[in-house]
Amino acid sequence: MTKNVFDQEVIKTQWEVCQQKARALWENHQREIKRTAAGMMIACIVSVGGAAAVQPNAYEISYNDEILGYVKDEASLDEALQKVESSIAEQTGLATAALDAKGLNITRTRVKTKSIEFATAEELTDILLDKQVYRCDAYSIVVDGVPVLAAASEEDANAILERVKQSYSNENSKIISAEYKEKVEVVASDVRELPVAKDVESGVSYILTGTEDPRTYVVQSGDTLWDIAHANGMTSAELIAANPGFDPNRLKIGQELNLVAMKPFMTMVITEEVTETESIPFTTQYTDNSSMYKGQTSIITAGQNGSKEVVSKVVSENGVEISREKLSENVVSQPVVQTAYRGTKALTYTTASGKRASLSNPLASIVMSDGYGASRGSRRHLGVDLRSSKGAPIYAAADGLVTKVSSNGSYGKLVVIDHGNGVTTKYAHCNSFNVSVGDTVTRGQQIATVGSTGNATGNILHYEVLINGSNVNPANYLN
Repeated sequence: MTKNVFDQEVIKTQWEVCQQKARALWENHQREIKRTAAGMMIACIVSVGGAAAVQPNAYEISYNDEILGYVKDEASLDEALQKVESSIAEQTGLATAALDAKGLNITRTRVKTKSIEFATAEELTDILLDKQVYRCDAYSIVVDGVPVLAAASEEDANAILERVKQSYSNENSKIISAEYKEKVEVVASDVRELPVAKDVESGVSYILTGTEDPRTYVVQSGDTLWDIAHANGMTSAELIAANPGFDPNRLKIGQELNLVAMKPFMTMVITEEVTETESIPFTTQYTDNSSMYKGQTSIITAGQNGSKEVVSKVVSENGVEISREKLSENVVSQPVVQTAYRGTKALTYTTASGKRASLSNPLASIVMSDGYGASRGSRRHLGVDLRSSKGAPIYAAADGLVTKVSSNGSYGKLVVIDHGNGVTTKYAHCNSFNVSVGDTVTRGQQIATVGSTGNATGNILHYEVLINGSNVNPANYLN
């Protein structure tokens, strides 16, 4: 009896084992009948097995367990996958981009055709691209653990970083060290969320400016810092900030300036030995001359600047100098002293009553933006530019006769007044006139309003003072 019970237990155990094996075989069979896309759009179409199975009539497409849609036939499916594959490379700019085989699942299944709407090949293409059902395996430039830019190859990524370093170095320097403040590395990864550098040049621009659409301006003859900034909707301070290391007092024709604020992703610290030739300014020895008006000078012997070669150790961050240590200095040539006469005679005009007086200010408030003698390309500034608001009144600097009222040329709207005794004043870039040719005006009388006509750098008064037909510095007569 005991033997029979034992046999029954053995038989029961063996039956349970057989049932578990059968279930495992069925589940394995079910997994193998699914159709998946693997990288190059390889799919295996299978039928659902089992006694209770029904005939499949559609393909279900899902990605990371999210159902994206259904297509009715294999032709539409293959067409969509081919379009997606070609579109991925075109959109990302990376030949390595391909369908994400790991997350994409395509299953032949049975659906109620009245309850769903089948996607066309074009619709399925849009869905797969919108869901980013692909991988972009390339190389990313990573700054302190944060990916900032993708490159097609490791060589391109390293070339971008090298060019960034070179962009901050001085052409007359010997680099002692160059390193990033941050941890910067090149990493192979999926870069689908990053901007992709079309080439090394565009990658460098992006790293330096933080934008894929940099704007630049090439300096032309006659340009000033204010001119360039004003024409591009910037302030002078913003233009200087957009060009680290830029010396606003040394504009050069052909020089390229950034018009987009620099927002570099990392900080390049460069220590370099810089050799520069510096000018040693000459001094002028004056001899007073009472027959010349104040502000007038006459050169007796011309001076000449000397020069010296200076070697310095310079440390900069992203092109902005943060420290400088002079290592050596060698005088190449000594300056030659200039000698000149200097006028001491007071500049006056004769009033209608026969009295003599000095010039008064042409504006109620004096804010000078550009001084006398400033460089204007191949010429010099013959007056001073005084900033004011549009429409502000312009006053005659002294009694006199209006000899010119014109609206042409680089001066724009211009008034010229002859004050007698060889003294003439000019008022340019006016917005409107209050006088006409032949009018007699008195000191402090409004003659025009401030504007920006002609070749003006905003709303300004260009003011000139001439003595016997020669320009002198108007700043000498402003109170």
